[in-house]
Amino acid sequence: MNQKKIWFFLLAESIDWPYLAKIGVVAIAYLLAGKLAISIPGVNNLASSVWPSAGIAQAALLIFGKRMWVAIISGAFLLHIVVQH
Repeated sequence: MNQKKIWFFLLAESIDWPYLAKIGVVAIAYLLAGKLAISIPGVNNLASSVWPSAGIAQAALLIFGKRMWVAIISGAFLLHIVVQH
């Protein structure tokens, strides 16, 4: 077998797929909750009195541990990108 193919299979086996799936789900949930909060009429894009994303972030940290900070940062970054455009 080719060395490049062997390297690819070793890399694919070493990736923690359940962890990456959790990160994706939490980031998408954060993004959707942020869009919901911003869509409330009369709410400024930069500040909202209702921020369900904070609850999602807190729940993710309590349930899955501090490794979920990557998902929260990713969700906040994606929300910023979506809101600005």
